[in-house]
Amino acid sequence: SPDQEIERTTIQELVASEVIITKKITREVLNSKGESLHKTETTEVVQEIKFEPRITQQTVTEKVITAGHLISPSRSTSTVTTGDLADISSSSLSRTFSS
Repeated sequence: SPDQEIERTTIQELVASEVIITKKITREVLNSKGESLHKTETTEVVQEIKFEPRITQQTVTEKVITAGHLISPSRSTSTVTTGDLADISSSSLSRTFSS
């Protein structure tokens, strides 16, 4: 029998988040009555924090191929949801998606 190969397609949905901490500086010149004569505002980024992407859904599909030709889709299709990911440690995800 000819050698069979498996073509595996993995589709992942990822959530990536970033927190940006900014500082807003407002300078205002007031007259003796407390009325604003001139006002300037500047905003600067103090810190940017990027969190590692997290997998929210993953679908794996396998197809059996022989000599470069597709024979038939495999019936083993799996979907991993957010609830299923509770058992996966964040350290393994960090290694997978290291920057």
